[in-house]
Order: sequence, then structure tokens, then C-alpha cells
Amino acid sequence: MGIVSVLFSLSVFSFSGDYSAQAVELPIYNLNQALRDDAASTVHLNYRTAEVSSSRDAQPETTIYYYLADESFNLETNKKVSAAATKSSKISYHKADINNLIQGTTYSYRIVDDVTGAVSKEYSFTTKAATNSFSFIAASDANYRTTSSYQNFYGNTLNTAVAKYPESAFIMHTGQANSSLSSEAYWNGYFQQAGSTYENYPLVASTLSTGSSNKAFMLNHNLAASGNDMANSSFVYGDALFLQLNTKLTSTANITSHIKWLGEEVAAKGQNKWKIVSIGDSFYGASSNTSTIKKKLEEAFANLGIHLVIQGNEAAYQRSYPVKNGTVLSDYPSNQTIAAQDGTIYVSPGASGIEQKAGNSSKREWINVASDFSSSGEKKLAEKKMYTNIQVTAEKIEVTALTVDGEQVDFFEINHSATPEREAKELTLYALNNAFGTDAKTTRSISWQTDTTMTFSQPFVEVVPEGSAFTAENWKVYSGTLEKNKQIFTKKATSKVQLDGLTPGTTYQYRVGNIFTNAKTGSKTTYYSSIYSFTTDTEQAEPFTFLHLADSQSSIAGYAPYFGNTLNQALNRFPDASLVIHTGDMVETPNEANFTSFFNAMGTKMSGTAFLPVLGNHEYKTSESFYQSVFNVDSVNGFPLNYSYVYGDVLFFNINSNYDSTANLDKQIAWMRAEAEANGKGKYIVVSFHKSPYGGKWTSSSSSVLGSKNIKAKLVPVMEDLGVNLVLSGHDHNYIRSYPIKNGQPVTNMTDTSVISTSQNGTIYMVSRNSGEKTYKLEDPKAWTDVRWAPTGDITGKDNLPENTVFSAVSVTDSGLKVTVYTAAYQVIDSYMITK
Repeated sequence: MGIVSVLFSLSVFSFSGDYSAQAVELPIYNLNQALRDDAASTVHLNYRTAEVSSSRDAQPETTIYYYLADESFNLETNKKVSAAATKSSKISYHKADINNLIQGTTYSYRIVDDVTGAVSKEYSFTTKAATNSFSFIAASDANYRTTSSYQNFYGNTLNTAVAKYPESAFIMHTGQANSSLSSEAYWNGYFQQAGSTYENYPLVASTLSTGSSNKAFMLNHNLAASGNDMANSSFVYGDALFLQLNTKLTSTANITSHIKWLGEEVAAKGQNKWKIVSIGDSFYGASSNTSTIKKKLEEAFANLGIHLVIQGNEAAYQRSYPVKNGTVLSDYPSNQTIAAQDGTIYVSPGASGIEQKAGNSSKREWINVASDFSSSGEKKLAEKKMYTNIQVTAEKIEVTALTVDGEQVDFFEINHSATPEREAKELTLYALNNAFGTDAKTTRSISWQTDTTMTFSQPFVEVVPEGSAFTAENWKVYSGTLEKNKQIFTKKATSKVQLDGLTPGTTYQYRVGNIFTNAKTGSKTTYYSSIYSFTTDTEQAEPFTFLHLADSQSSIAGYAPYFGNTLNQALNRFPDASLVIHTGDMVETPNEANFTSFFNAMGTKMSGTAFLPVLGNHEYKTSESFYQSVFNVDSVNGFPLNYSYVYGDVLFFNINSNYDSTANLDKQIAWMRAEAEANGKGKYIVVSFHKSPYGGKWTSSSSSVLGSKNIKAKLVPVMEDLGVNLVLSGHDHNYIRSYPIKNGQPVTNMTDTSVISTSQNGTIYMVSRNSGEKTYKLEDPKAWTDVRWAPTGDITGKDNLPENTVFSAVSVTDSGLKVTVYTAAYQVIDSYMITK
């Protein structure tokens, strides 16, 4: 500017009274304010004067005259402070600390050259106000360059930011201020971009430099830097401790010094404060970073309770998931509210001056939110440069990321008091079914399967009376067990929960759930099913209907239009059915694929109607303990799926007829007699097992695959002794109803077998045709065969159309058991009444 050519006499400079308007103006460059712990009473200024010849004194001096905003500049009456000067080549850098200021007060000031008497234009600053709540603007990657084709939009970004947030306490810049940190020309360009913003707002800067670049950084900022080649600095502002780190210094000694310094600063200044770190490069950005300094410092951040790290050198907006003890909490329950104790958030504010980059082009698993501008042209626009506004109160830190044109890219808060509930997720479940516990009036047994690729645990069921909201005030929560039985299922685990204390005759709504535990973080997420319902049995016996199916024999192919359709048609016709009995051979082959088909066909149809199966010979081909883990029913005598229950006016026995040796059948008989004595008096008795002694082709063989002579010899007499009314079976894949069996013989002299008094004539044995795809040839009638059925014109057993599968509906009333047998197309193929 040539100011050295203008000489002033001491008389001109030392005049008394008002400032002479004739004085030469002193140009000031790169003026900025810095922050230290005394922001309420001290201002720290840094600036440089014009380049001079080498003949100028090595340490030129300037003085700052400061005065209240409503006062005038006056060399005699204004307070003043001398600025220390450092000469580097032909440029003098000046630093001044103005102390003993009034809190929350605006001052004006001018800078005077002590040799020439030249006086700067008037500037101003405002000391920190009394409040501890404040906001600041964070930006990164101004990256000024001298090339004319390069984007230098930093000034426009700053102007937009302070226009929107004029009450900001300071400006923070991380990352590259310019592309040549050792060059004064590049520093000049950077500060020229910032313009008057740095004159009016304190600057908090972090660097990524060493050697001459670090020296240039320190010359251009008035920092009380400590340790690590004068790289690190800190200050307290309101409710926050700020720590600036030079992460370019990566030697073992420097890392040790960083960590030591951080610990000392936090111990001395960080009590009950937010702790915010700014670094010039990126630990959690688009590139993988496994450097030693990153590992060591993030460990220190975790130990010291650092809440927020503001990164640079990414030229894109990025926000990490919380990082706690080196683990990324990618399943954190809330995307916008982070509990202060739940880890450190790493934020890159985005490019403020240069071209934006893609925020997560490498699909880094730690990045939660990232900017993603759609085109190269958009990334270059001044309107798409970014900054963040950060609001700090005692309670929380709020971060808003914005583009210059006002688009909000992100918002989140770190909150001291928040304990965000882990947002429940939808549970994908399989094989949902329910059964009766010890008492159909007051208990229920719920079971379902989940995928073992998820680390589920802690199954539970929440239950509310119908019409009540699912709230903690209304629900009762039952916990259960999770079993992994790999005899068949390698990819599924079964959850089982017992409900008790229910009210008879009451409809309940329920949802099942599992807890997913993240093996790395230990965090837990609740997964919920949809809401289902069931109704408990009434205190006094009332009429009800139950359904019977057999031999679905599901396989990978063909199951969908058969068993699934049959079950669906049965429940559509009888939506209020209280229970479904399946008399075995659920699958063709007891393997994971076939059982998956079976349960997929079942879907959630058994969520409200109890499902009560027995085992067939096809299930007997593998260890049977598997079935006890899948179906949540009691077992007695050590035989899986061997159990009894009372519903309404009926005592039901479900018998595992695969255990058909004399010794095993004797156990069954003893148990049945005891149950009938305790629970069967005056009730109808219905028995279900797979292989009927009065069926078709498969009745007489002693093969384990076929019907057993022992069943006929041992169990049939017991049926008569106990007054069993109806025996339900499968196995023959054809519909067969016996005459009443009394004294081991069919009673064939009845004039009407559509109404049968079993107390007079004996027990009815009914074999259901298949509910699945597989069917057999209809054999000639036996001596005991009363009714048999095959589709019209086809007795060969080759017809396997879905509409010809069969189910039965048994309605229990005061008059008796009304049995109606349907095809899946609702053709009635048999109907009869059983009375006591």
C-alpha cells in the first residue's frame, strides 16, 4: 500500500484531542479474533500489516486503542494495549491481548502504527455475554487456491451462515483453510474470502500441518497453543470445553503428548461440560482409517467422554453413528436424539469453499447421514456449499447441517437427559401356533420360530384384554424360553411362552416379541409381531366347534394349494373354531425344507385357534424331542406330543401312537384311566392318534410304518371302558367312518347310523382323507366300514385336486357331537350325530 513512504512527525502522532481526519490509513490484513478461557473479559487479536522493505525494523510495533461503542476514538482518553510483533521475511504479524473488559459489551477499536502514526479504520468486537447457552458456526474445507478456475466460495458461505445465525458466538473452521499452508499468498486469499466475518466473529481454527506450514498457521492466529509443536489449543465457552488437535502430528511421541494434553485439559476444565474436539482430518469419513493415531485418540475420546468430534478434510457432510469404545453403534435406537453417555459422534461439516464430494461413496458402515449431490455440476455450485449451526445449552447440543441455498441436510441432538428407547422393529416369525396349558380357561401356550441368523433371545408375550391399548398400564408381560433344536431346523429357533392367570371366557389381544442383542455393542432391540387374539374357554361349558385334519404331508413342491388351502377353507367356514386337531403326517419327510413348507402354509392361521397335533409315522423317522421343542404342548409318559386337555364339555386325548409296544401302551392306558377319572366324568371323550385300528388297507399290519395290531388289541377295549365317543385318525389318505365298535366288533344292525348313541352302541372311529397333496387308492370296504368316500367316478386314488382334500367340523352342543365332513370345496361327504 506504500504506507512506509508517508512519514509523520512525532508532533502529528502525539497531538492531543480528537483524531485528525488527515492521518494516513493503516491497512490491516488477515484480522481475526481467537478464543481462550477468558472470553467474557479478554479479546485476543491477530493481524498483519503490509509487506515492507527489509530495512524496516525487525520488530515493528503497533498499538490498539479501544473504547466503548458509544465513545469516540481519542488517542489521549482511549485505553490502549501494545501488540507484540513478529517479522517473517518482509511481513510483520501482530498479536494483542486486551484484558479487563466488561462482560457482554461491544467495543470499538483502531490500530495505530507506532512509527508512522498511520491509523486503521474502526473495527469492533463484543465480549462473551453472561449466558452459558450459545451457538456457533462450523465449516470445513475452504481450501482457497490461487488458480482462477478453482472454486473459492468460502466467503459467500460465511456470509450466508452469519446472515441466518447472526447471534453466533464464533466461527469454527476445520480441515484445509487453503491448499498451501506455508504460503502467505494462500493465507491472504483465505482471509480475503472470509472478509469482515473474521473481523466481527472470533475464529476457532484447527490445523493439519507441521514444520513451516504449522509456523505459518501460528503466525496467522493468536493461539495459546501448547505441546506438539504448538499445535493444540483449548478454551471453555459457556457450557462446553473445546479442544483443537493437530492430528497431522502422528509420531508415537506426539500421540502420547496428545493424549496427555487431552487428559490434563479435561481434568482441569471439563467438569460438567460438554466436550467438543475439532481435528483437521477425518477419523470417520469416506475412507477407511485404521491409523494408529485414530485408534489411540478414539480410545482417549471414549475414556474422556468426548461428545462431539468435528472433522475436516472430507469436502462432504458426514455424520457417524455413535462410536463407543471403538465400536460403531450402527443399530442405535434413535437417528436424531443421542444420549450423551452413548458414545462420540463424528461430524464433517461439508465443503464450504471447494467442490463437494459424495458423502458415502464407499458405503462405510459407520456413516449414518451423508450429503449426496446428484451431479458434478451441482457439487460445484456456490449454492451447494455447506456449513453447520451448532446450538449448545446445558441440556443438549443441537446440530443443523445446511447448504447455502437453505436445504437442511441433517439435524440431530446430543442430549444429557435423553435415554432414547430402542425403536421396536417388526418381527418376522414362523410357525406361530398356540395350545392350551394346564387349563383352557385360564392358560395358553404360545410358540413361534425365528431365524437363527438374528441373535434373538428373551422371548415374551404382551397380553391385553380386547379393546385395551398396548401400554405398560394395560398389558401383562410373560417371558419364556428360546430353544435351538438342530435335529431338523438349522436356521430356526423356537420361542415358547406360557400364559397363566387369564380370565375364563375372555378375548385377549397379544403380540409376541424377541430381543435382539448386538454381539459387538451389547445393545438390545425389541422386535414385535403383529397383534393377534384368542379367547379362553368359558367357566361353564358352552357349545363350541373344533376342526380335524390329517396327512398334509407337506413337501417343497405342491403344498401351497393343498394343506394351506384346506386349512384356510376350514377356518373361513368356521372362523370361531376353538381348536384344530391334526392327526399326524404333517410332512412327507421330516427335514427342514418340508417343515418350512408346512409352517409357511400354516402362516399365522393358528394365532387364535389352538393347534393340537399328534405325531404320525412320517414324523417318527427322526428323534422326536424335536417336536416337543417346536410345539408348545405338554407330554406325558416321556412320549412327545402325548397329552390331554379339557375344553368345554369334552375331554381330549392326543396320543403318540408311534409308541405302540405292549409296555408303552400299558403306560398310555394307565394314564388315560387316571385322566378320565379326574376330568372326564359326564363329558364327551374324543381320542386322536395317527394309525387307526379301523381304517383301510393299513390297519392290520404290525409294521412300524403301518397300523399296529397292538393298538387294536390294547387300546380298543379301553375306549369302550372309558366311554370314548369318537376316535380321530389319519394314515389311510381316504375318508372312512366305522360302524360303532362294541366288544371289539362292529355294530351293523342299526337302522340309522346318522345318529349314534355311543353309550349303547360303542365308539366311532373316523379316518380323514388327506388334507395335502398325497392320496391313495380307495380300497374295498372292510367289515367295520360304514361310510367311505372318494371323488365321483374316481376310486383309483390318482385324483389329487386341491378341492378334494378333506376336513371335518365337530360341533359340541348339549345334544351331542355333530360331525360334518367337508371337501375343501365345501362338498359335504358325511354328516352324523353322536350322543352319549
